[in-house]
Amino acid sequence: SNSNSNSNSNSRRKMERLQQLMRTMPGSGGLGAAGGDSPTPDCAEKVHVSSLALLKMLKHGRAGVPMEVMGLMLGQFVDD
Repeated sequence: SNSNSNSNSNSRRKMERLQQLMRTMPGSGGLGAAGGDSPTPDCAEKVHVSSLALLKMLKHGRAGVPMEVMGLMLGQFVDD
């Protein structure tokens, strides 16, 4: 029971830290944002994901890998 409460407290601290980081990120509407009237740069791109790649990503996500920080997605640029 004691280890369960330690695990819950660790999870709570991690979540609070994540929320704190999200609030201070630019453009997130949090404390670090310059305001609602600041222009947002257009850096959007279209991404085409094959059905097989999507299936593999969903399977990987459902595996529940704890604290995965970064992944690598390979592909090709298609100039439209």
